[in-house]
Amino acid sequence: KGLDIPLEAVTHLLATATAACSSSVAGQSPSLEALLVKLLNFPLVMMTQGGIIMQFVKCLESIGGHIHRVVPVIKYLLTLLRADVGVNLSTDENKAARQQAATTVLSLASKDEVVGALQQHLAPLMEQIQEMWNQRAIRPGERNALYEAILVISAACNQQQKALDWLWSETCQHWSNPQWQEKALSDGVSMLRTIGIKSCACVANDPTFDPVKNGEERLQLYHGIQLVERLSRRLLAMKRRKGSDAYLAIVPHFKWTIPVVARLLRCLHYIASPEGRKLLGACESALDLSRVEAAFMLGITPNGVSPSAFVSASAGRSGFPMTSSNLAMEGDSIEALRTFIRGMRDSSYQFLGILCQIKVADDNLAVRIGFKSFYDTMSSASNEFYAVVMENIQYQGDRATRMLVRAFICQLVKHCPQASFRQWLGTILPPLLQHMHTRLTTAWHSHLTGQNGCNRNPSVQQHQLGGVSTDVSEELLAEGSMREITREHLSLILIIATGDEQGHTYFRNKKGGKSSQNEVTPTVLEWLSVECVQAASCLMATAVAALTWPDTETGMKAIKACRIVVGMTPKAAQFSALHSFIAKDMFTACMSCLTLSSHADFQAEILSVLRDIIVSHSDLVSPMLLSMPNINEGILSSFHQAMQTRGSEKDQRNLVRKLLLRSGGVELKALAQQHSPGSKIPQLQSSDFGKKKNAQAATPLLETVLSTEQSPLTNLF
Repeated sequence: KGLDIPLEAVTHLLATATAACSSSVAGQSPSLEALLVKLLNFPLVMMTQGGIIMQFVKCLESIGGHIHRVVPVIKYLLTLLRADVGVNLSTDENKAARQQAATTVLSLASKDEVVGALQQHLAPLMEQIQEMWNQRAIRPGERNALYEAILVISAACNQQQKALDWLWSETCQHWSNPQWQEKALSDGVSMLRTIGIKSCACVANDPTFDPVKNGEERLQLYHGIQLVERLSRRLLAMKRRKGSDAYLAIVPHFKWTIPVVARLLRCLHYIASPEGRKLLGACESALDLSRVEAAFMLGITPNGVSPSAFVSASAGRSGFPMTSSNLAMEGDSIEALRTFIRGMRDSSYQFLGILCQIKVADDNLAVRIGFKSFYDTMSSASNEFYAVVMENIQYQGDRATRMLVRAFICQLVKHCPQASFRQWLGTILPPLLQHMHTRLTTAWHSHLTGQNGCNRNPSVQQHQLGGVSTDVSEELLAEGSMREITREHLSLILIIATGDEQGHTYFRNKKGGKSSQNEVTPTVLEWLSVECVQAASCLMATAVAALTWPDTETGMKAIKACRIVVGMTPKAAQFSALHSFIAKDMFTACMSCLTLSSHADFQAEILSVLRDIIVSHSDLVSPMLLSMPNINEGILSSFHQAMQTRGSEKDQRNLVRKLLLRSGGVELKALAQQHSPGSKIPQLQSSDFGKKKNAQAATPLLETVLSTEQSPLTNLF
């Protein structure tokens, strides 16, 4: 017990010292060499507590990342994991320490300067880790970290395909079993009977229910998904950092990974529906935030300390539930089920998002391997992915929907080739954009008017969080989740409009004098304006409505989208619904949002959009301006004359500012309440954008996907 404090001091000193000096100095230090020898000869029998193991492992990580040290350090870490130390100790502290040891092996193997020294040890390392796993000397989470280290070393010698086949062989055998798929993932009921806990309503009266067996199944499925997702993410990171095609090793595994992930997500989504919640019964709170998660989001903890201190102080001690940890996944508790649902859902979204980015730029290579992109290979299954996205989405919480948009939908849109727009985006985006418009406008209206429109969190209502009343805490949580999903959806809107989350591509090209007509590939928004004009209308309405919501990041993204829409509008003499929408809803929203303190940092961008609208639609906006106090025909005429004589955009913005200041902030602020801009989706036509109407516009493939009954889960291949 007396080793805790000195080891922690040594760990801090080593981390500070090695970070302050260069890698070559740390690698040649005689003092560190002597310290390493003592650490590697430290008797394992003395490490009986998780705190000691954790600090000891961190010491090894600080000084072991050099080519002549890494092999003995990794051998010692594997010996530490292989020993009986910590295996039979049930505290979270010991489990977390062992996980840190496995993660340290991965961290050391990921260093470019040492990976070469590990290649010659690859075969015996794989055998040793596999033997440890077969003997269950390591837990699934520890196995995943060690497997990822194997993949990193294998990829350095271009053996990633063989390594991935070996690393995923056990998971492939498990997932490919049709009897298991039918038993565990045929629908939401079967999944809960396989991975649920005793208090679930669907198994409460089942005499054959075995909580231990279900816990093992839950643990196996959870870490199987984690393994597939994290190895795929690692290969994608190699592509981004080194330009390697290592991520093509994932392609042969599409046939057994994608069907299971799609089935799993549809089952998880069904559980959130009213019928699915009935299956959970008393476990319904597993879909909500836990007490600790709520404390993290609020920046408080049940005992009043900071969240970071709460994590370190609460591990393994009674009275402090570690609900954010997956260490107790096999336990028969609501916390275990909650962690499973959240982890499975988020990892599955991220895995699908990774797959969307896999493509082959070289046509010759694509022909040789028979693969061009995810979109081409999976084109026949786009209707199944539509079901994954839209089925029961109206029942999903803001956090779950935010992860869906961020991890999967944004990647799906960003990397979709133009040839696949109709098959994929024309199927998924129209209903999704319409749902998100309704969802966000309703939530923000309820928030701004003080109505109780936000979903309440039952798990939070039962507790007092850090001295904050229940009503206040749940309102803060609901507002925080609402703001996060709004920002994420506005990022999606910018991807649709420009190709990236911040709109940099569009405005960089515009500044450089490149017009959209000279670009080979149109933006998704330009395509929607021809093929799925109603989806484009939903997008525009959401962007306009978002201008009036008091959130800085949301407003910045919304004003960029609005400026792009104004730039897309043809300067036609005839009146159109698009012209009317811009001159009324968008113009009103821009004037009103000038009064929001949250929008103070980008008022110049708002004034630029107002200027563009006035210049392009002066006849339509004049009645609106004349209805404002202190603005008459003479003042408006003088304003237009001054606009013609001032050539710079900055001078014209100042003229717009002075004109609107005449009306006063109170009048401008009232515009949003009077007109509710963006709340209604305009009925636009392709001709409004100067495009020919397409008689074969894309339509959703599944019309019954929003029903409360779960539709059949079909095979994707």
